[in-house]
Amino acid sequence: FGLVDNVRVERTTDAIFPAIVSQPTNKTVIQGSNITFTVSATGTTNLSYQWKLDGANLPGATASSYSIANVQTIHEGAYSVVVSNIAGKVTSSNASLTVLVPPSIVTQPENQNAPVGGSVEFSVEVAGTEPLLFQWRFNGNPISGATESSLTFTNVLATNAGNYSVTITNAAGS
Repeated sequence: FGLVDNVRVERTTDAIFPAIVSQPTNKTVIQGSNITFTVSATGTTNLSYQWKLDGANLPGATASSYSIANVQTIHEGAYSVVVSNIAGKVTSSNASLTVLVPPSIVTQPENQNAPVGGSVEFSVEVAGTEPLLFQWRFNGNPISGATESSLTFTNVLATNAGNYSVTITNAAGS
């Protein structure tokens, strides 16, 4: 009867505890972009890495950098990385990911008919990262002060007849 096992013995008194030289940094990106978080660490060789999102391990994220293609809002959160070696482990500071969503129109303004002297309201329903800025236009020209999600006319005049549109803008586009 015999038992054989491979055992590796290393002297840890000379091992250098891992240290983070360059922390991952906060990122703000437009939805659909690609991003990469990186960390730089020193210590006894054979450093290993485990990236985390909001404290939970990210499967397969075991390099000194972590990339995300086609970033979506589900990727938002606090990213950190645990760097370890034979001497121990250290956790980076959190780096937040913020995803800016360009504006999109959920419900378009509808054509309106109103008698002279009547009233009419145009409105638009939008989605996207706030703040959202609105600019209504009449026949392609900006309407002064028309910067809300709806545009109301009371006491309509014949000169109010025409084409109305709205441009919505935020930090991610228009």
